[in-house]
Amino acid sequence: MNYQELKQKTNVGWNTWNTLNVLSYSHLPEGFTVNLSMQEYSDAAMLRESLIGRHNDADEKIVPGARTYGINCSQMTLTWRGMKLDVRTTGSEEELIVLITPLEQTCIKTQKLIIEACLMWGREGIVGKKDGHLFGECGDKRFDIYVSEETENAVYTRSLSPAVAVVLDRPIVVSSRPCTAEEAMVLWTAEKAKLDTINNAFGTHSEAYTAMKTCLAWDTIYEMEHDRICSTVSRIWNGSGYVLFDWDTYFAALM
Repeated sequence: MNYQELKQKTNVGWNTWNTLNVLSYSHLPEGFTVNLSMQEYSDAAMLRESLIGRHNDADEKIVPGARTYGINCSQMTLTWRGMKLDVRTTGSEEELIVLITPLEQTCIKTQKLIIEACLMWGREGIVGKKDGHLFGECGDKRFDIYVSEETENAVYTRSLSPAVAVVLDRPIVVSSRPCTAEEAMVLWTAEKAKLDTINNAFGTHSEAYTAMKTCLAWDTIYEMEHDRICSTVSRIWNGSGYVLFDWDTYFAALM
């Protein structure tokens, strides 16, 4: 397999390809993207981009769980300004299902989840909203985004592309096909069992294997300059692009 053939195999499907936000789900090669962000009311704050590893008091705190390299099984908990969320994904290259479950809330007014559709990396196409429904058209491919609860207009959210909002007072599913929270959890549980079987096969080394795999998966992104998938050291070092280091890349390749 040559390099171009390798890219045709890897640069496909739904995943957390956008280096700026681990709550951003993009489909390659089209670049159609669903970004999730939070709106908080005490001082009109917005969490537009969520990343693992930030440590300032006002920053979001993310605890990443074990995940596959693809979108078919991932889990994290996110804490920000009095709200704690459990976020899980399941699906496949052509199916995206994101389950967001509020765990704790100490904020005065319940936060909102903002669901925004856009095109990344200068890709050509159309994104829009009609009757509260987000969609994208890229060449001959159509993307439709469904939300399991009633949505409302996303106002005062700094969104620069079509977006909808939903109150974070119950489990919410954002997906590429209609899906309930109960169905999403059933699908995720089945995929998690498969992941556990693979990870546990390493016996006494399963914990180390799971940790390395999880780290690599969360740090694997798409970078447009060379039109490729790569595993960086950390998303928080990438800025708007990517950073690769000599021995870090060598160790990542060994892993």
